[in-house]
Amino acid sequence: MSGNCSVSGQCDDPMNTHQADGDDLKTMETETIVEEFVRLKLKQSAGIVQRRRTSTDMETQALIGRLIEISNELEAQYGERLNQDAEMWIKSATYEKFLQIAKGVFSDGIINWSRIVVLFMFAVKVVVNAISKGFSGLAGDVIKFVVKFVFIHGIYKWVESHGGWVISALYRLCTSNLLRSLSKLIIQRPIDFVLTDKFSLCCLNKS
Repeated sequence: MSGNCSVSGQCDDPMNTHQADGDDLKTMETETIVEEFVRLKLKQSAGIVQRRRTSTDMETQALIGRLIEISNELEAQYGERLNQDAEMWIKSATYEKFLQIAKGVFSDGIINWSRIVVLFMFAVKVVVNAISKGFSGLAGDVIKFVVKFVFIHGIYKWVESHGGWVISALYRLCTSNLLRSLSKLIIQRPIDFVLTDKFSLCCLNKS
């Protein structure tokens, strides 16, 4: 499969159809990654996002750690923009409004790791804002929305075409200086985040 999955393309929705055991595992894995990402980004509020599983394997921990590193690079410059969108979303707290914002991240149809991280970061901002306003119940909702979006709009298919969430290339991660080459985030419209250039999660040295 091509690396340029289309976000606007029609994809099977495993969230609304009977899933085989393999698809259930994919959903559980994705939920775990999103939950752990949010939990680790909210160190002071770790108890707000409850773990569904007691632990994650070393490979998954390494992946989440890498995603956190990427998010830290993006946070300094773009955190406030995400925070504003999170505040806007909380006013309605609907999947439709979430969908509008999430599609803005992939508005040109290109999927890459940086954009996936931005989507996860938006979930973190929602949780922070929800807690501050006394709506902690929204934390679970936005995580479910992220997972649903990942499957319905081709994100998981792109991840799968690149080896899945956890791939052997994690053991050949690029050094931290590569993070400095993260593409520039361009805000085209109030809710549109477009990372213009691709950023690889790992040093892919396939033989």
